[in-house]
Amino acid sequence: MLPDGVTLAYLRVPNDGLLKEQREVARFGLTCYRPGMNVKANPDLMLDIAVDEIPPPCADNDTLGGRLETIRVAASAIVDAFESALNVK
Repeated sequence: MLPDGVTLAYLRVPNDGLLKEQREVARFGLTCYRPGMNVKANPDLMLDIAVDEIPPPCADNDTLGGRLETIRVAASAIVDAFESALNVK
C-alpha cells in the first residue's frame, strides 16, 4: 500500500527468474516518495527453489536423500529468516 501521490515507477526481477550468485529477489522504485512516508508491502513471498544442475557426488556418503535433506533445511532457514525479519510468526 502506497501513500497518496506515490506510484510504482518500476519493478525488476532477474531475467530468467533464477538467482545465480545473487541475493536480490526484486528491485523496485517509487515516484514522489519522501523519507518517513509509510509504505506497506505484502510479506507473502513465494519462491520456487530449483537446482540448475546436479553436481557429481563429492564423497561416498553424498546421496540424493542427503542432498534433499540439506535443501529442506536450507529452505526452512530461508522461510524462518523472512518470518523473523518481517515479524510474521
